[in-house]
Amino acid sequence: MDRSYRGVGLVGLILLVAAPLSLFAVLALFEKESQDSIRLSLDGIHWKGKVDGALLASQEPWVPGEVRSAVIYVKNSGPAPVDADVLVTARSVDDLVRDGYLSLGATVGDGRAVTFPESTALNTVVVTDLGSGESVPVTLSATFDETAPIGASLDSEALRLRLKVSGARTEEAGAPSLLDATGAQLWLAPVFLVLAAAVALVGSARRRARSGRVRR
Repeated sequence: MDRSYRGVGLVGLILLVAAPLSLFAVLALFEKESQDSIRLSLDGIHWKGKVDGALLASQEPWVPGEVRSAVIYVKNSGPAPVDADVLVTARSVDDLVRDGYLSLGATVGDGRAVTFPESTALNTVVVTDLGSGESVPVTLSATFDETAPIGASLDSEALRLRLKVSGARTEEAGAPSLLDATGAQLWLAPVFLVLAAAVALVGSARRRARSGRVRR
């Protein structure tokens, strides 16, 4: 077979291999984009992947029996519904917190309040079926147990809450499709194919050049 036809055949073979691989890469990137689109905010305006700070602090002393709360917003800016997990970690150097006099819980939207089994452990708040462009408030509530020692005061500045969000498309949304990827990373597919063709052509040209030098 003529070398030029062999070169064309090699290019075609590489394209056949590269096409499904590039499609897989596009859809994988799109799935990651769905996860990265889930964000957190303290004010509903500025969004980021995690929040960390003394969210329940105030200048007033935190006395036994007092309940304090902070609202965190969770938003899905992606194209498909997602299920989000908000990981909540409470850290404090206050002995009263370490001794179990603080209880922590969360409420998603208008739902039922859920108390965490252990306030200083890693706890998860689940937000299900968050639609594209939707946001929902998550209220974190902390109670300083009224059974704490008389005259005790909790150091609210020393209690830091760290929240990090993750998630994925809902089962109903299914795996990302080419239709989903349109306008997102779909443009990467032809780029991958062109690069694969260029590599194949360069390799074929080098082989022809080496073959020519051997004949001389």
